[in-house]
Amino acid sequence: MKSSQNSIASLEELQSIEDELDFNLIQAYPNPFNPSTTLRFKLETNSQISIKVYDSLGRLVSELLRGEKQAGVHSVVFDAKGLASGAYFIRMQYTNAKGAVQLQTKAITLVK
Repeated sequence: MKSSQNSIASLEELQSIEDELDFNLIQAYPNPFNPSTTLRFKLETNSQISIKVYDSLGRLVSELLRGEKQAGVHSVVFDAKGLASGAYFIRMQYTNAKGAVQLQTKAITLVK
């Protein structure tokens, strides 16, 4: 049977897609936070990575990480002392196992 673009995905295909999507997502705990939050992420392979924090106007607030990281689970702390309450955005850029550059963004909220 030939598959079409509009076919229904099998459970195995859906799990594979879900695993791929969840693999590198940044998790922030706690969120909302005051005054700091821990960001956790998982890399499939050794990768060049950068993690930056932006305010709601798109201004760079902090560069938390830049360089090469080994495959595995990592964490970094974002300390927001001196920043105003509000929404901030974590932007993670990394190279995936296929060598393509990936970007992921996560919203976090500072409550004072």
